[in-house]
Amino acid sequence: MKWSKHIVSGLVAIFFAMAISVSCRRLPPEISKVLDASRNRKELIAAIDHFRKEGAKEELKACYYLISHLQNHATIDIVLSDTLGHTLCRRDAGYLQALREKSTSLIGKYEAYFPVKVIKYDVDSLGASSIIKNISMAYSVRRQFPWAKKLSDEVFMNYVLPHRIGNEQSEDWRSFFLNRYQSTLLNLPDSATSMDVYRLLNEDLNSWFGYDKNYKPVIPSLSVGQCAELKIGGCEEVANLHALALRAVGIPAAIEIAPFWGKSDFGHAEIVLLAPNGKLAPPDPDRFRGIAAKVFRKTYAVSPSAADSMRLLGEIPENIPPLFAITNLLDVTSDRTSVSDVSVELNAAFTNCRVAYICVYNNGEWTPIEWSGLKNGQYATFHDMGCDILYHIAFVSGGELILYGNPFVLKGVNNLDVMNGTKISFPVANVEKFGPNEWNRVVAGREYLLSIWDIDNKRWRPLTKKRCSQNGELQFKDIFSSRLYKLDDVSAPGTGRPFSFRRAKQIWW
Repeated sequence: MKWSKHIVSGLVAIFFAMAISVSCRRLPPEISKVLDASRNRKELIAAIDHFRKEGAKEELKACYYLISHLQNHATIDIVLSDTLGHTLCRRDAGYLQALREKSTSLIGKYEAYFPVKVIKYDVDSLGASSIIKNISMAYSVRRQFPWAKKLSDEVFMNYVLPHRIGNEQSEDWRSFFLNRYQSTLLNLPDSATSMDVYRLLNEDLNSWFGYDKNYKPVIPSLSVGQCAELKIGGCEEVANLHALALRAVGIPAAIEIAPFWGKSDFGHAEIVLLAPNGKLAPPDPDRFRGIAAKVFRKTYAVSPSAADSMRLLGEIPENIPPLFAITNLLDVTSDRTSVSDVSVELNAAFTNCRVAYICVYNNGEWTPIEWSGLKNGQYATFHDMGCDILYHIAFVSGGELILYGNPFVLKGVNNLDVMNGTKISFPVANVEKFGPNEWNRVVAGREYLLSIWDIDNKRWRPLTKKRCSQNGELQFKDIFSSRLYKLDDVSAPGTGRPFSFRRAKQIWW
């Protein structure tokens, strides 16, 4: 009996739909929820069915885990486009270099192009073959190397299995690193630790990719291939590269960030890897100690942003700083430095506010680093704040930060040193630096401005200008204790860090 090609095609389509339908009915509810919201359903089901047919129970469990947390992950790219929407080919040799040289307009052959952000969500774009290869290679390494064989499922799935570390382009980074390191690692003794492997990889990675403090990100996350092309990056690019290399060879690794330092400007990203005690830690365990107000670990598993919780309390979006919109962050501050809760009672003027913030002084301004809902409209508690850090309580109204009370230093558990002194404790004080680093020393012949924090108007109030003498120090009179000061080079305003005086010596915050 002959079958027409239309009938055959129709039957194939029916059987395929039935197969998908049967497959979906057997799926865990959290997976079905992701599939129902995805435009990439066919590829995700194909990855699941691959491991089902092979009877690979561990890999299937891993596949479920990856898919269940896909929705918060994406490639965020910057493409060059002209005013007509024409995009420059990404593989052009000068693409990344052009983006580095100018962020809004480009020179030479790129002058007609400008950067455009493009977001491609994994849940709608990740192919079955990519998912299958990532899982298969991760489990192959787990069964091959002695340090990986000992890992619990929880640690393996969270810190080895994920297919990405940030918002980098999707690529086969596991093969890149395995081809580079596998033969060397197979010769290591079974007693080799994660730190042994880290040191070996670190030496090689640093030979072809370096840290540059002046690096400005050209795209949110560099892929391994882009790292190889650019050869330099900031702390986040360095940390991401190291984490991917370690995961590729079965060493659990993640990225931890201090979004804003507590005692210097900007922030930091640091790699953490599995330590002998079974927890993740930086190679230098004291990296954040005494200088970080908050430390967060980036996780693959989905977790809501702080902004989601704030909106439930009735906070309007325009009043929520960008930091708190970031998802998939785990607070690990108590693992990295001494901490204490900070509790404050507010006066009646702020009882209509939904949320309060605690700020650090960073890059010349007070910047929110943690938030608290208000209990009974009057009490706020900020949990696990880093000690020995300068803070200020604030609110946001109409998108503007409103400072509340006085700045204070969190000295320890329930021990606040409020910076509101009005008593002259030092008739004379010598000042040698405008910042905590050695390169912040005052220079003979230059003019400097000393300012004091005005506790009433909540701003810096200029006190006096002085030109530095030949001995490399400045002398000021009638200095308050428990009060904030700042020294700026007149030729480069805004470079000074806050400090107070103790025994007539500068104490940096």
